[in-house]
Amino acid sequence: MRFSTATSGGLLALAAVLPLAVADCHRSGLLFDDLHGNFGAETLDMEAEIKANIETVCEKIAGAVFKKGDPPFTHCSDWAVTVEPGVDCCGFNEYGICDPRCDGPAIGSTNRIDFNVSFNDGGAAEATMSMDFCRQSFETELGGCSAGSKQEHDGFLWAIDPNAGACPPKEEDPSPAPSDVVSDAPPTTLVSSTTSSGPPGPPTGDPSATINEEPSHYPRPTVNEFRYQYYRDNNQNDKADKIDVHDAFKYWADMMQAGVNALADSNDNTYSRWFPAMAGGMNGRQYVYNVLIRLLDDDEDDPTPHPRVVSLVSRRDDFQGRCSGNTLAYFGVTSGYFHICQQAFRLPIQAGDVDCDTLGSRVSKKMDSVTSTEVHEFFHWYQVGDSVENSLGHIDDPAPGARRSFEVRNSGTAFLNADSYTFFIMNAYYNKACGRRFGDPR
Repeated sequence: MRFSTATSGGLLALAAVLPLAVADCHRSGLLFDDLHGNFGAETLDMEAEIKANIETVCEKIAGAVFKKGDPPFTHCSDWAVTVEPGVDCCGFNEYGICDPRCDGPAIGSTNRIDFNVSFNDGGAAEATMSMDFCRQSFETELGGCSAGSKQEHDGFLWAIDPNAGACPPKEEDPSPAPSDVVSDAPPTTLVSSTTSSGPPGPPTGDPSATINEEPSHYPRPTVNEFRYQYYRDNNQNDKADKIDVHDAFKYWADMMQAGVNALADSNDNTYSRWFPAMAGGMNGRQYVYNVLIRLLDDDEDDPTPHPRVVSLVSRRDDFQGRCSGNTLAYFGVTSGYFHICQQAFRLPIQAGDVDCDTLGSRVSKKMDSVTSTEVHEFFHWYQVGDSVENSLGHIDDPAPGARRSFEVRNSGTAFLNADSYTFFIMNAYYNKACGRRFGDPR
């Protein structure tokens, strides 16, 4: 049994943040609105996602010293195509001409944004890049040109250009950042529960630190797996943690599917133990289902992460300095960055590693694993609760833990509480895995 769904979106509407005139807008080519392949179909609101991409790029060069004659800084970001092309893209003008973009790209293919920054003159031999200047310059261009542009400002030449096709392999990119200097300025990424943040890069002073934006040869990525960043290939601790994060994710889709299956089974009362019957003016089961499939491609026999999950990034570094006390992980709401803290690795790694004999008779944190930690964190992404049909709001942590989540089960708070979704999913998963029902938490 599947629920029917619908998707809605809005046009890209980005305001310039600096009083700069865009010098040269590209008049043709892929539009920013089409990065996910949505030409001729639905139109997505891309503002936050593209700005998060700009934030990532600017973190790489904040604090770098640009000199005359240096090669430009170049960066390419892949964007997964997640929306089917339009089914009727011909006949929209008097000549009946079809736009070639309507023939593709297909889901599973890739588009990209090409970034380029070079120091031209500016009346000085060199200049230091600031985070704010980088961010504001790119966002100004983004707000002025729908298909990308290039401009000159304060001695720098900026270019941002959406294009069809994937980025070239990294080894083909001859243009590293002009400097390895890391900015002390913290990013402004919105995060769940707090906006405080720490240094954005890998540990400074370590020349062996490398940036891996895609899964490397270890471990082999699963379908639609997120990316990895700041894991050092020659560091055994980094390598071990990366493998654990990856191995936990192998069970992620199965756990999510257990929740979907419980929703679809009218004889399964697991839903009513964690959520009220209605979500605003719509059926509560329908609302929770719509939330889950923002992250999951629903297939009972072969569940897989939704293609949008590839936009998430597992950060090796504690980039907001929040791994203290009982914190297991945290998530950047708009950036899609997440970090699994060291204390989380004391838990069973995979959901399947949890021994049913140790769980007792009630739903509790004994069900926790690194897999369930990933389940919890992904609900904080703005592409989930904020973007679901008839959204009730952002999913945060107003009632953490099994007992508090159970206490808000009859209120609208449950739909905005990440642990309500997580314990509902774990409850459904271990009901089946352990072959028995678990009592209410206390």
